[in-house]
Amino acid sequence: MWAELQKQNRDIVFNLCQYGMGEVWKWGGEVGHSWRTTGDLGLERGARLPGFYGIGLSNARHWEYARPGAWNDPDYILIGWVGDAHGMGVGKQTTLTPNEQYSYMSLWSLMAAPLIFSGDMAKLDAFTLSVLCNAEVIEVNQDLLGKQARILRQTRDEFVLVKELADGSKAVGLFNLTAHPRKLAVAWPELGVSGKQHVRDLWRQRELGSANNEFETEVSRHGVAMIKLRK
Repeated sequence: MWAELQKQNRDIVFNLCQYGMGEVWKWGGEVGHSWRTTGDLGLERGARLPGFYGIGLSNARHWEYARPGAWNDPDYILIGWVGDAHGMGVGKQTTLTPNEQYSYMSLWSLMAAPLIFSGDMAKLDAFTLSVLCNAEVIEVNQDLLGKQARILRQTRDEFVLVKELADGSKAVGLFNLTAHPRKLAVAWPELGVSGKQHVRDLWRQRELGSANNEFETEVSRHGVAMIKLRK
């Protein structure tokens, strides 16, 4: 199919959907543009956290295989009004909290994952649109360098992703996995930077000033701080 698609005089994206079998991330870029790395997110049930965390972190492990035109795909973005993969039928409003939805979109954008929305388009509300359509968050996803974020640090309570960007800056996501607000920090030596760094909050689209040596902020329950650091 890939060979036939190359003969067509139009742009076509070819996504391989075989649920991560056969270590597809190692060879998918030779026969397609993106490939599913896991099972269906809609069927994923997390004991402590929503299923997108497990799916996302599994996908994040394959960061070295992503490049321009070849992407790891952890499945759709299931927010807003979504169908039930178990029972089918009429869709229901997501049970994810606003913080979890910000974390979901941040994780997918940092991982340079295909941003494919799966929900009822007729029931898109202002909040869901604000999550899906933040231009600065999408810009991180679409960055021309084509690097997928890597896991900088991961514990039971938190994880940090860092994504190299084409202009030399870095996008960083600090994710709180606990049920309570807590302070999260990232130090410059972890990121491979030094000196004064200008910090921009990508969700709020505002400058946070400059910082030396580290960035620290309080992150809400199951929330995220998604920032951009530049000289």
